[in-house]
Amino acid sequence: KVRTKGLKKYFEPKTGKTYYYHRKTHTRIHAPEGSARFLEEFAAAEARLVARPSAKPGSLKLVIEHYRGSHEFLGLQSATRKEYDRIINHLSIIDTLVMAELNPPDIVRIRDNLYKKRNRSFANKTLAILSILFSYAIERGFANSNPVRQVKKLRRRNDSGRKNRPWSRVELDNVISRAPPHIALPLMIGRWTGLRESDVLQLQKSAFDGQAIRHLTAKRNVWVTIPVASKLIFALGNRPRQDVATICANSRGQSWTSDGFKTSFFKFIRKLETEGIVSKGLTFHGLRHTVATELRELGFDNRTIADMLGQKSENMAAHYSRDADLHDKLKPAVEQMEIAEETRTNLSRKSEKNV
Repeated sequence: KVRTKGLKKYFEPKTGKTYYYHRKTHTRIHAPEGSARFLEEFAAAEARLVARPSAKPGSLKLVIEHYRGSHEFLGLQSATRKEYDRIINHLSIIDTLVMAELNPPDIVRIRDNLYKKRNRSFANKTLAILSILFSYAIERGFANSNPVRQVKKLRRRNDSGRKNRPWSRVELDNVISRAPPHIALPLMIGRWTGLRESDVLQLQKSAFDGQAIRHLTAKRNVWVTIPVASKLIFALGNRPRQDVATICANSRGQSWTSDGFKTSFFKFIRKLETEGIVSKGLTFHGLRHTVATELRELGFDNRTIADMLGQKSENMAAHYSRDADLHDKLKPAVEQMEIAEETRTNLSRKSEKNV
């Protein structure tokens, strides 16, 4: 057999057949592998590849090429780089534009077109990436200003659902009690620590000493030491013994991949939604909001919440806990207001009598 570089092989369990594709053009190759006809089809697919022209000086494409090789980009966490790449790849449709010639109205048109074709979140993320690219370009003389700074992000509509909303106590109980063990444990960790999904899945067994979890967060690069609640200690102590370095493992006893967990988690959640057990809108990241909300309702300040979540800024702590029900916390304040009002009324009455 002749080895063909750039060949993609896919086995379909339902049919028991193996399918072959040319990786870059996604062209299906129908002839039997290794035959002369197979090599002819592969060569024809290769011939369809057209080399893209080199980047024009000052173009978005040129800046992207420089940025992807920079220490700024390569120093990002792998998950962050993957997300940046997803946005940057989409920008290839406009990468011939010269950055120095772009102005705020141009950025607005890009934003609005993305909103129509994709969604609000993707449009806003693209603005953020474009702003990073413009800042990078300015430092290296490819652009003179950053027009993205003059363009507003798209706001969420008032009638749209809340993204990553906190879980209710009933939802927490129902979901975790019904979840299979390999999904329940990550949920328990998220519920009691507020760690992000990626951090929970990457937690090493050595991070738990029996009383606390100590972990370097992936996104903020901040060390957190979180005392572990008794319910979580019980769950960790009774987890299946798996021959992997991570605390959490999938049903096959292997460490979770990000895509694998997301698929399993949302499949399970959609089933509960269909059964009417939970409302729509539950996400793993919502557990982070749940922890922050609960801490604020218990009267803890933003600095404490930020330390729990591994946030450097107290502003983000306020963001995560903005849905807190502050009835109990504010009740003493209202009572003091009533006392003050009653005092003022009594003083006013005494003053009138003296007159």
